Amino acid sequence: AAYAKAVEIQPEHAAAWYNRGNLLFNQGKLQQSVDCWTIAITIQPDLFRAWNNRAAAYDRLDRDAEAVADYEKTLQLNPVFVRAWDNLAWLLATSNHKNVRDPDRAIKLATKACELSEFKDWNCLNTLATCCAENQDFTAAVKWAKQARAIAPEPDRQELDQLVIAYEAHLKAKSVAGKQNEDRGIIRQ
Repeated sequence: AAYAKAVEIQPEHAAAWYNRGNLLFNQGKLQQSVDCWTIAITIQPDLFRAWNNRAAAYDRLDRDAEAVADYEKTLQLNPVFVRAWDNLAWLLATSNHKNVRDPDRAIKLATKACELSEFKDWNCLNTLATCCAENQDFTAAVKWAKQARAIAPEPDRQELDQLVIAYEAHLKAKSVAGKQNEDRGIIRQ
C-alpha cells in the first residue's frame, strides 16, 4: 500500500516503481511487477536492477526471449553484476525454448559469474554445475556441485547432495555403456 501511495504522489519516482515491482514480484504478481519495472526503466533507463528483475519475471512468465534481452541489457549497464551473469547462464542452460537454450554459452556466462564472485558464491557454483550437466560434462558438474555444497548454507546442502548423486549416476551410466561398447568391439569417436 505504501508503494502504491508513493507512485500516486510521485509518479516520476523510479525507485518507488522499482520497489513496488519488487513487492508485487514477491507476492507472485508477475505481470504487475513487469509493468512497474517497465515504468521504472522508462523513467530511469540505467536502473540495471530493474532490468534484471524484469528479466526474472519474464523468465517465470515463460517469456524467455524477453528475459534474455533484459539480462543482456543489465550486463551492458553493469558488467560486474554477478546476479545477472548467473541468472542468464541458468536461463540459457535450462530454457524449454530451443531458440533460447544455449548450454555452451551458458557455461561461459556461469564461469564469468563464478570468476566475478571469486568462486565463493554457492549459487553461482551450482549454476555452473547445472550448465556443465546440461552440456553433458558430468565430471565438471560433479566438481562444481561439490564445491557449491561445501559452502552452501545448511538448508540447501541436501538438494546439492541430490544433484551430486544424479550427476555421478550419469557418469556411472556413461562408464558402463562405454565398457559394454568396448566389450562388443564398438569404437565411438
